[in-house]
Amino acid sequence: MLVEKLFNYSRSIYTRLSERRDSERLDFQCTVTVSCIRRYGSSYACSCFNLSKSGIGLQSFEPIPVNCDVYLHLERHNLKRFGRVRWCVLRGDRYFIGCNFRPIPKGLAVHSVAA
Repeated sequence: MLVEKLFNYSRSIYTRLSERRDSERLDFQCTVTVSCIRRYGSSYACSCFNLSKSGIGLQSFEPIPVNCDVYLHLERHNLKRFGRVRWCVLRGDRYFIGCNFRPIPKGLAVHSVAA
């Protein structure tokens, strides 16, 4: 019994240390249009699989460059946000992409982003 309690305690510590996000992720499905801000014509149709206050998880058939500043438009919910691609990994036939939400990038006029 003591061994089992120690095992469960160590597992909970490992889980807390491995989860570095500040806010809880929620499963969320919708279509997202992702536009790379400083790469004219680079637009991607993605699917959202989770969402939090600080970021979004996406799936795409095309890779999106890491550290790329993006404009995200969740069409069904009319949510528009800026973000930065933090990671992009190929799994099977799709790319899984993680983006952090962020304020308007420096040097970018609001009217220069297509809505």
